[in-house]
Amino acid sequence: MKKQINIMHFIYILVVVFGLLPIVSIYLQPKMEMSSIEELLEAGNEAVAMEQIKSLLQQNIADKKRWELIQKYMIDGDLANRFDVYIGPSITSWPNPDNPNVFTVEEVIPYLEEYVEDGPVDGYMQSAAKQLAIYYLQQNNTEKAEQILVKVTVRAISSAKDPYVTEFFMKRVQIALETNNLSKADSIIAELKEQAQQVNTTNSDLRTIISLLETEKLLYKGNFNQAYKKLTQDIDALKKQWNVENEKFREMAKQAGQQPLEDLPFENGVYASELLSIKHQLEQAIKLGNTNLTTIEGRITKGNGLPMSGVGVFLRDETSVNMSVRHDERHQTLTDENGFYQFTGVIPGKYEIHLGVRQAQVDGLAWSMPKDQWIHITGDKKITYNMKFNPLIDIKEPVNYEEIRAKELRFKWEKVNEADYYDVNLCLELVNGSTCSAIETNIQQNEFTIPIEELYAKSTGIMFSGEGSELDTVEPESLLGYANSDGEFSWYVKAYDQNGSVITQSNGYILNKQSMEKTPIFYLKERELTKADQLLLDRKIPEALELYKQAVKENPNDSHSKRMVTRLSQLEKASR
Repeated sequence: MKKQINIMHFIYILVVVFGLLPIVSIYLQPKMEMSSIEELLEAGNEAVAMEQIKSLLQQNIADKKRWELIQKYMIDGDLANRFDVYIGPSITSWPNPDNPNVFTVEEVIPYLEEYVEDGPVDGYMQSAAKQLAIYYLQQNNTEKAEQILVKVTVRAISSAKDPYVTEFFMKRVQIALETNNLSKADSIIAELKEQAQQVNTTNSDLRTIISLLETEKLLYKGNFNQAYKKLTQDIDALKKQWNVENEKFREMAKQAGQQPLEDLPFENGVYASELLSIKHQLEQAIKLGNTNLTTIEGRITKGNGLPMSGVGVFLRDETSVNMSVRHDERHQTLTDENGFYQFTGVIPGKYEIHLGVRQAQVDGLAWSMPKDQWIHITGDKKITYNMKFNPLIDIKEPVNYEEIRAKELRFKWEKVNEADYYDVNLCLELVNGSTCSAIETNIQQNEFTIPIEELYAKSTGIMFSGEGSELDTVEPESLLGYANSDGEFSWYVKAYDQNGSVITQSNGYILNKQSMEKTPIFYLKERELTKADQLLLDRKIPEALELYKQAVKENPNDSHSKRMVTRLSQLEKASR
């Protein structure tokens, strides 16, 4: 009897174990492997991580885990959130990209198509559809791009995901306009209006989008004046509707016994800023008599001629060049495998090109920028604007955290062919960033020496952080500047041609210390900090100022204390 009980227990255990195996293989094992993938990526083992991802996707895993894998490693975010760094003539930013991109475009296509076919109706499906549309357009397969967008539109409508529906309609209209299929654009806009009527919406954002699309259609037809007249009327009507909706929300809050939120200005609404920007551009173009749309195209290559594919390209007018790249940029695209990009339907005006790049794309490279970075469009039918990335300048000294104790500081770098002159820029590293300025320009040779005392006299940009008065929020290190013997400094050099255009520079857009043999960081240890300097660094500014004044009184030739009295007195005056 005892043996029978043991055997029965053993059988039960086997049944439970074999019953749990599918659960382990479908749910628990993928979870452990996904954790392993993250560790591999953090360690830089992308190739091994990629194989592990592919292996998981070929297994019988739970749908939720499958979609998570595709979401995390296959689907790129919007172009405004996809890249490690965004570069422009007037601004550079380093956001955190939505997803790590480890696969080639061709490798992810089957998984993206699977997601738009069977995956959840969510923001990832929206991004996957846009990603596929861009890919097929670059392959000159407009029909396939349209099919993808129609498919996800139907899925979004059936799931009552109206915001996604609107986005897909917009993309379809843009494709129709860019391929000069104006009748198709008319048809899609009519579909969108019908869809809006079916859901009985009074949403101002949707009305704004419809106005934007109809304006674009008129522009592509060459009806500049008609487009401007319609746009002016639409904006007036939209502002009235916006105020009505604000009043409705205030009344709803009042009835619920809540404090009404502050009214959001119409200009801050989704796509409203774009509508107002187009109105401004049309005003200027009509005033100057430039009423032809322009196509801007070109290639982005490395200095050796190799194309740079998958680079985000943004054409931005003068009202937006000093802001971070947004998801609703009017002109945005990706370079194809030949580094080619193109924008159609560009209204005459002044524009800058901004780029979005991955670290691997620009590691060891710098954008060769022309002296005049504005693209002036005056009604030409086509403008070619090529861009090139050249190797970084090899710096010689000072490097690798060298401590400078001499009375002069020498900067030296590798000579750049075709360079007419150089600029040397020095940066003061702070807790909340850095401040940089040129310490010498128009240098003819590939080296430059400056007396340390002269360097101390050069002021840096004064930095502030937090809220409060200037005295409370100033970064004291920025006041002390290059005279701070406890400070950390970095430097870079730029090479210019005879026309004043940048050929290249020594600093990349991302500091990848693993790939750098020479780090452009050094310390200035020629002088010791005074008691006044230490008080300043401790944020005791009034006390430091009094000590500096006392030092000048005792020694009228104390040039450092004289400088600091001037800087701190100016700061105190500004704080009153």
